[in-house]
Amino acid sequence: MAFSAEIIILIVTVGLFAAVFACASRLAAPVFFCMLLFASSISSPVEAGFYRPLTWIGPIQTYRNHLFVAAGFLLLLNLFVQGRHYRPFGAPANVYCMIGVGLWMGLMIAVQGDPIQGILTAVAATISLGGVAMLLNQTRDYRASMWLFVGSIFAVTCLINLVIIGQFAINPRVLLSSEWSRRFQGLTGNPQFLGAQLAMIITVCLWMLLNKTKRWVLFALIPILGLNSLFLLWTGSRTAIGMCVIGVSIVLFSRFKQAALGLPIAAAAVAVAYKLVGSLLTDVDTSRIASLENTRRGAWTRLLEIYAQNPLIGAGLEDGAVDKSENSFLYGLAAYGTGMGLLYALAIIATGTLVLRMLMVRRKANIQLKGMIDLVIALNATFFAGTILEGYFIGRVNVLIILFVGINAVGYQIVRQFAAVQSSTVPLADEQDEYHTDTVQSETGSQSEPERGDRPNYAELAF
Repeated sequence: MAFSAEIIILIVTVGLFAAVFACASRLAAPVFFCMLLFASSISSPVEAGFYRPLTWIGPIQTYRNHLFVAAGFLLLLNLFVQGRHYRPFGAPANVYCMIGVGLWMGLMIAVQGDPIQGILTAVAATISLGGVAMLLNQTRDYRASMWLFVGSIFAVTCLINLVIIGQFAINPRVLLSSEWSRRFQGLTGNPQFLGAQLAMIITVCLWMLLNKTKRWVLFALIPILGLNSLFLLWTGSRTAIGMCVIGVSIVLFSRFKQAALGLPIAAAAVAVAYKLVGSLLTDVDTSRIASLENTRRGAWTRLLEIYAQNPLIGAGLEDGAVDKSENSFLYGLAAYGTGMGLLYALAIIATGTLVLRMLMVRRKANIQLKGMIDLVIALNATFFAGTILEGYFIGRVNVLIILFVGINAVGYQIVRQFAAVQSSTVPLADEQDEYHTDTVQSETGSQSEPERGDRPNYAELAF
């Protein structure tokens, strides 16, 4: 699409200001991380060659790929210019596996006949996933990393909910998948993908509700939890509801007493949201939730047949031959060959190893650290449970991959700092310590004032 001279000037001007901001301020990192999350949480109005109706942020949806790449590049620029303790090789093995998935995907796209698209795919995956992993290794305190991660998710969720509420006032039918299925898809192009995204968001927001946050965040979390729970039901996704149950159950494991107070409030928020918003989409179809129909068997068989025809490089996604995605592993094999399957297997093994290490740490942790470990395990369990029935385990512009990489980078930081503290006489996180302190815990376990030039505790200042 050709741009007018005015639009080109505007893009160049905004780009220059963003680059200056990235180079001049450490506060730019969480801003660009939120941009990355937002751009990967929405979908283009063109899906599989078909145009969908535009929401009121249609131009952003149209160019969300460009916004995603720009946000990833600016995040990396900020980390290299402003970062002091960045660790390019300080991420867990499963994060490198996911970067490898993006690189392999780009290589296979190039081999399949589109080298330019292949290079762009590989670059986008490396920049975005590498930037997220490095960002969450910047802080010298695992608590700051965790609150930066969950706080960014909370902020982006609030923004998306405001956009959806605005669309309700204009034309709520645009938020449904089609006139036939009438399932809620929000700002995405697929109710199933939105449901998986909501399952992880609800798990994060519930964890925030059960842990210490500032009062204004608590007041915002209750309606956010209620509204997103309603959206989850509207997607009609049985897989997503199962994912949500898994994540919520693990999060509640060490916070049952607080949950006894928080869950009734959240349930009341769901009822209020249904009364206030439900009347706007009275024809939404949620019958699929109670359906016992097996909609996966035929898709799995088809994916296996496609893989058997071309096991080395796969059939690709461009010609529409791989039109089913009801299993991430079969989807990757059919689209990009055996190499993709091997990378998936390595990612599973690496994640299992990290979770086992975290369970060992959890045995010696206090209640606050146990809660953080529970969230890491919950999001991993939720993510992999969904991959069995959905095809999102591919390194494109995908918010679920971003969340997977982010939470594992935080988990690895917890394990690394715990190992360092074990060699000292100071506990990792004293039972009397609060999450929100003005001091920073170093990797040796001692408490000290932040050194000049250290990256500030972004999230703890706000949450």
